[in-house]
Amino acid sequence: MPKDDPNIGQIGTSRLPLGQEGAAWLEAQQAAAVGIYTWVIGQDRWEGSQALDEILGIGPDYPRNLLGWMDLVVDRHREALRLHVEQVVQAGINFDWKYPIIRPCDGETRWIHGRGKILHRHDGRPMVLTGIIQDITVQHHQSLALERMTRLYSVLAEVNQLLVRVNDQGVLLNGICRSMVETGHFSLAWVAWGGPDQPHLDVAAKYGDATGFVDRSPRRSDDTPAGNGAVGLAIRTGLVQVIHDLGGDPRTSPWRQEMLKLGLASAAAFPLFCNQKVVGALVVYTVENEAFAPEEVSLLRETSADISFALDHLDLESQRARAFEALSLSEEKFSKAFRLSPDAIQINRFADGVYLEVNVGFTRMTGWSAQEVIGRSTFPGDLGIWVSLEDRNRMMELLRKEGWAEAFEAPFRRKDGSILIGLMSASLITVSGELCLLSITREFTEFRAKEAALQRMTRLYHALSQINQAVSRARETEVILEQVCQALVEFGGFKLAWIGWDDPVTHEISIAAQFGDVDGYLKKIRVRSDDTPEGRGPTGRALREGRPVVVNDLLDSQGFAPWRAEAERCGFQSSATFPLWKGGRIIGGLMVYSAEKDFFRTEEISLVEEAVGDVSFALDHLELEKQNALVEKQQKILHEQLAQSQKLESLGSLAGGIAHDLNNVLGAILGAASSLKTGTPASSEPTINTIIQACLRGRSVIKGLMYFARKELQEESLLDMNALVNEVVDLLRHTTFQRLQIVTELDDGLPMLRGDGGALSHTLMNLCVNAFDAMPEGGILTLRTKKTSEKNLEVCVCDTGIGMSPEVLAKAVDPFFTTKPMGKGTGLGLAQAFGTMRAHGGTLLLESRLGKGTTVRLSFPADRLVSTRPEKVFSGQVQTIEPLDVMVVDDDPLIRETMLELLTLLGHRPVCVPGGSEALEKLREGAVPDLVILDMNMPGMNGAQTLARLLEMRPGQAVLITSGYDEGVSDLVNAASVRVLHKPFTADELKIAIGETYSRKWSPR
Repeated sequence: MPKDDPNIGQIGTSRLPLGQEGAAWLEAQQAAAVGIYTWVIGQDRWEGSQALDEILGIGPDYPRNLLGWMDLVVDRHREALRLHVEQVVQAGINFDWKYPIIRPCDGETRWIHGRGKILHRHDGRPMVLTGIIQDITVQHHQSLALERMTRLYSVLAEVNQLLVRVNDQGVLLNGICRSMVETGHFSLAWVAWGGPDQPHLDVAAKYGDATGFVDRSPRRSDDTPAGNGAVGLAIRTGLVQVIHDLGGDPRTSPWRQEMLKLGLASAAAFPLFCNQKVVGALVVYTVENEAFAPEEVSLLRETSADISFALDHLDLESQRARAFEALSLSEEKFSKAFRLSPDAIQINRFADGVYLEVNVGFTRMTGWSAQEVIGRSTFPGDLGIWVSLEDRNRMMELLRKEGWAEAFEAPFRRKDGSILIGLMSASLITVSGELCLLSITREFTEFRAKEAALQRMTRLYHALSQINQAVSRARETEVILEQVCQALVEFGGFKLAWIGWDDPVTHEISIAAQFGDVDGYLKKIRVRSDDTPEGRGPTGRALREGRPVVVNDLLDSQGFAPWRAEAERCGFQSSATFPLWKGGRIIGGLMVYSAEKDFFRTEEISLVEEAVGDVSFALDHLELEKQNALVEKQQKILHEQLAQSQKLESLGSLAGGIAHDLNNVLGAILGAASSLKTGTPASSEPTINTIIQACLRGRSVIKGLMYFARKELQEESLLDMNALVNEVVDLLRHTTFQRLQIVTELDDGLPMLRGDGGALSHTLMNLCVNAFDAMPEGGILTLRTKKTSEKNLEVCVCDTGIGMSPEVLAKAVDPFFTTKPMGKGTGLGLAQAFGTMRAHGGTLLLESRLGKGTTVRLSFPADRLVSTRPEKVFSGQVQTIEPLDVMVVDDDPLIRETMLELLTLLGHRPVCVPGGSEALEKLREGAVPDLVILDMNMPGMNGAQTLARLLEMRPGQAVLITSGYDEGVSDLVNAASVRVLHKPFTADELKIAIGETYSRKWSPR
């Protein structure tokens, strides 16, 4: 950043008042883990708040440049961040990026969210990037965990659908691997096939292995290095194996280099069973360390259990198919199969259903022996093994049409009266000339029970997925609770779900949300959380004990007695209550009711408990968002203040440019008039004097414009602010201010202030005029000076006028904003005052209330205060000097012509050149001027560049800098031989300036 922006570092965090953070704002940053930063682009220097240092884990000595910032960023994120910063600076877009850092203080990895905005100079160049940094580590990890769990629920739902639809083992396992990668976002999934007694493992299915890693890798289940990884241990021990760091765990040595090359970071293996024996393992890999949380391992364990159940089913189907094949081969084989088959095999006459033969499997399944059933009918009027005669008639009709039936499912009655579900396959045969029915029946009771349980679990997974979406999207507590209850009823299969809040004083449970109460159950019941009859049901117990409470038979539960009649009326058979937590304490519960008895098993309880955990997390998250609302409000205020600064910056640049051009024009006119004055007839002198006075008046107008465009101080000196206030008061007391009571309260021990006296006088006068206009009926105007506890100097202008509304106060310093009638004000007074204070490195604070008056506080920083009074400097009188060789360097031909004539009239020998390069060339050719008059604003090589080269060539060269408007001119006056003369100037002012510069008797301020 160029040196002509000394105050640029304050822009990013400026506010009204400027330069100070309030205690409340600092506390808000720390509470919400938010810090503020400002990066000065040209100087590659950034500054931040104390809260930012705490977030980054850095101390005051940490390098505050872009390289230092990038050193904090985790390696793999550094290049992307650098490219984003480059795009922000080049295109001027807003900075918005989330990335991880490693804190130097403790080596901890944190995720942060940076946001900011580029501020530009008047010429369009990027000046600073300013904004905020927020610690989002907790939100980031919670979001990742929620995403992973949601994906796993979807995977489990897909796997369950595959288990129901697919009957081929290879297709099933490949489909599961594909679902793990595409839906579960695992990097690689495969199924190892083989038991503990099979050293070499086969690959039964895989997905995501584009490089052939699985096929190339050694796969064993014995106690060898290749058998002691996650896969071998899972198959050998029958237990889940998780490796959280593939690069650092010694068990991964046979495959480590190749896994790291593929970017794999963690893995887990889940044993698969068939007929209660380990037959393989499901293996998944991720690119993240510590990727397998207990909840995810639990879901994947459930998935492997479901796969094992499917393997059992497929194996049984395979056995049944082999049995049928054996029957078709020969009578002998049929006889053996008939005797040995675990399924029930029977031969019945087609006409009356009489049993001709049954096997041992029939006896085991039904409880009837062969002697008890042979010769008797299966019809309901006899043995009654067919529960429904309609089912048997349908099967008989199918046999008449097709001659055979396969997988006909029906209920059958055992000898003890219990019901079993059978899957029957039958064919018509002829025995001794009679049409008979040969059938094989496999008991399907347990399978159907598991299938029903699987359907319940699938519904609950679907409900949990909906709940996760509601928790992720909704931003209002009421909406989340309503959607949770709706998901549990519409997707989870419950008849009723409701959420109640526990009143800690009355212990009454009030309804916060419900879905499914079509029979008005909740209006008829009263529930409490204390140890009373209404508090001893599942809800009261769950809230007191802090755990889920289940009643699987409502009609037989003593604790449910107060609500039993209503529950029976509404068709409820079982119920469960799950406590809801917020901020570490129980605030209520989720209650669900099912129309099925014994609905709640371990798996169902676990899934609903997960849903309740998500709801509790959402409640805590919404509370955190409320806390962040204060931070967002403060951010909005900060953005508004930045916008205000940008408006003033733009208008100031415009005003400065206009001032520069007008000063050049007035300089040419004033110089020409001064030249004409010498040697003109006396009759023309009044006209020339009029021209000179008009130019001087124009110079005053432009000087007022410069107060608004204040970027630097043009006439800086040591000021006594008490004396300056008294001068303003004396002037006011001789004007229309006589109708006001003017009071001064001045601090006698006030230090001297280094500043621009003209600009500050103009500012005080503007503020007093505003106060006068605010007191049309008279009042008290108080001017006060004091040194504050922060060692700042403060000047206050207070009135007892009409005051300002909050809306007016918010716009008071906006350029051209005024509440005065047309022609009574320009709206630039406070904006000019604001610019002047900014140039002094200080602040302007407005305090006002309708009917209570207004106070304007001007605060000057301690680094502008001087405790000792200086000796008097050069008085402005110079001795007469001899004619000088003067080189005039200015790109404006009017200025050059005017200066040539003026200097000649003053007795000097002038030479004019149009630019810096030409001036340096003449010096190299041997020119030795006594004085160089140098313009600052020139195309090509400007005045500052020319001055530096000139003093290198001729140290001690007397130089008079002329400037209409320029930032940083005062920084160039760093040698006794250099002086500044602001355009436009008279012949007398030029003469004095030449004398002061050449005689080197002036003192730089």
